[in-house]
Amino acid sequence: MPALTSTAPADFGEAPRPSGVALLPGLLLLAFWPVAQWYVERMRDRSDEPWGLLALAAALGFLWRDRAAIRLTAARLRGAAALLIFQIAAWSFLPPLARGILCVFTVATLALPPRGAGMLGLLLLSLPVLASVQFYFGYPLRVLTATASAVLLKMAGLPVEAAGTVLHWRGETIIVDAPCSGVNMLWGGLFLAAALSALARQSARRALATAVIALAAVIAGNIVRATVLFFKESGLLALPEWTHAGIGLLFFILPAQLIARFAQSGRSVFRLPKQHPAPARFSAFAVLCLLAACRPFAPVSAVFPARPAPLAWPAQFAGEPLTEIPLGPRDHAFARNFPGAIKTFRAGDTPLIVRQVERATRKLHPSRDCFRALGYEVTTPKLVSRDGDKWSQFTARQAGRSWTVRERITTGSGEQWTDTSAWFWSAVFGRSVGPWVAWTVIEPLSAKTPTRHPLPGRL
Repeated sequence: MPALTSTAPADFGEAPRPSGVALLPGLLLLAFWPVAQWYVERMRDRSDEPWGLLALAAALGFLWRDRAAIRLTAARLRGAAALLIFQIAAWSFLPPLARGILCVFTVATLALPPRGAGMLGLLLLSLPVLASVQFYFGYPLRVLTATASAVLLKMAGLPVEAAGTVLHWRGETIIVDAPCSGVNMLWGGLFLAAALSALARQSARRALATAVIALAAVIAGNIVRATVLFFKESGLLALPEWTHAGIGLLFFILPAQLIARFAQSGRSVFRLPKQHPAPARFSAFAVLCLLAACRPFAPVSAVFPARPAPLAWPAQFAGEPLTEIPLGPRDHAFARNFPGAIKTFRAGDTPLIVRQVERATRKLHPSRDCFRALGYEVTTPKLVSRDGDKWSQFTARQAGRSWTVRERITTGSGEQWTDTSAWFWSAVFGRSVGPWVAWTVIEPLSAKTPTRHPLPGRL
């Protein structure tokens, strides 16, 4: 990878600071304390990858490097005040991730130095976004990867057909599964682009161009990676198992080289423009921060209480009658925030957790996220078939005990999904009509493992 260094002069010089600026970090922390609490909880519960901490550390490092270039102007105060007013008005309507993004833009408006677009990108990547990106965009990216790979394989003379996320060839089925969506590679490519943009102090336009190049390069690299892996997974080439990860690494290094070369070509000498510090009066902004911290508006649920219609519950599973198990205290607490209904059952000796929803929702997340959040070691899901039904299955381990967990989403008309992202987009675009039932079957792998399900109130 080519070396990339900044050509910007280092002698910014210390600018006078208006009185009261020292209070700014405390005011922002006060205004966004729920975001800070949510961020810490998400980093601790392991429901998402902790890579955001790396992006946060990089952003803080670049901010410290250019701290003398930060100017707090009246225009910045007005912009941040507008964002805070919007936050006060819309807080109850925003999901936690959207609140986090709003917090990042408010901080960026006040604290970023000139040409700090790369730092803004790092701050956005510091949010716990991977699980959400996989939920919303994992399936579309897999469809794109499978379709483009089929085209490349046909160009190579192989009669491969793509159907959604599946490649069909000579009666065999090769699945482009969740790890092959390229979401992790995409985060890495965008992190590299943002870090290089911040290092070179690129303009906003150049930093955006670098991010677009990173996006295109990583997606193209993932398509080529899936195409090459087809030869291994189909048995056309006999390769050792370690080559799967090796091929993935290779087709990340190549886009990374392209990203670095593009960022290197955009270097330019940057000199700090003259700016005047803002007036010393922080009163109005401080009042807005206090109002944001109090958040006087009632939650949406209190203004518009939900009135869910009664749902019909299944009576049997795999030929066994279902016996309902009462929900515990934690189950009830979780069900209050779930946009549907939850019940636990037993079919013979098999415990089940059944969730029902009538609309597309992010809160019908994969149970694998729940297990990770509770500290379980989980394996990569794989597609299995049981009595003609398809399931997504993984293994969860903790304290020497192991469970096999399988799940799928169904409708009364016989539709079924093993991928939550695929179900979500099908529901959003009206290709499927609810209500939908999400089945989670948890079975012990050993006699020492308890048969009751280990996830009270988390699915």
